[in-house]
Amino acid sequence: KPVEMTRKHDHARGFFGGTRGYTLEGRQEVLYPFLMSIPWVMTFIHGFVFYLIVVLVKWLVVGRFREGPVQGDWDRFRRWLLERLTTATTFDHFMGLWVNTEVLALWYRLLGANIAARVNMDFFGAVEYDLIEVERDVVFGSSVLLVTKAEGVSKKVVLRKSACVLDHSCIMPGVIVPEGALLGSFTVAPSEQKLEAMTVYMGCEKGLCVRLFQRPLLPGERIVGERIFVED
Repeated sequence: KPVEMTRKHDHARGFFGGTRGYTLEGRQEVLYPFLMSIPWVMTFIHGFVFYLIVVLVKWLVVGRFREGPVQGDWDRFRRWLLERLTTATTFDHFMGLWVNTEVLALWYRLLGANIAARVNMDFFGAVEYDLIEVERDVVFGSSVLLVTKAEGVSKKVVLRKSACVLDHSCIMPGVIVPEGALLGSFTVAPSEQKLEAMTVYMGCEKGLCVRLFQRPLLPGERIVGERIFVED
């Protein structure tokens, strides 16, 4: 009985940390979980804290962006400040964790972007999130750039319902991607070009994205401007 009670006492001391870490096995039990947790802590917790800082700076310091000319040093400084934060490696890694999830759309909404539900989200580059509107069923490729300011003037970028913007594409200020339109990989949509609904574009030639063909419509569908309507 005394031997049995001594073993129980030693086990209890080891369980509550009295002797844990003083033997090789004890050190492994303490050190291995700690080392395994470092990447998760740095990726999720550190990334989330940095994202919260970006959101606080956006609404407490930078404020809301609006269409029109950029006026004064303060207007330029607040854009520069938000750009520094949203292009940081920590921000990129954190947002990249939520690709193709509704969570990523939520993170962009908290920064001011108007993003509808059911958007196949991917991480995109932008600064003036308040000037970005994305309707439902839009599909993003990777590394898309949404530019909202050029030549000192900010303009809104709109992606209509069911539009597709694929990998490494760039949309310039004031562009409206019509319903059902598709921009292939490495496409540049300039401000002066008016895109057509249900049409496929690719690349860039002489400053304009190249129109390839119009996608077939379903029975009863017709194109009216930037929209597709279904006739009764």
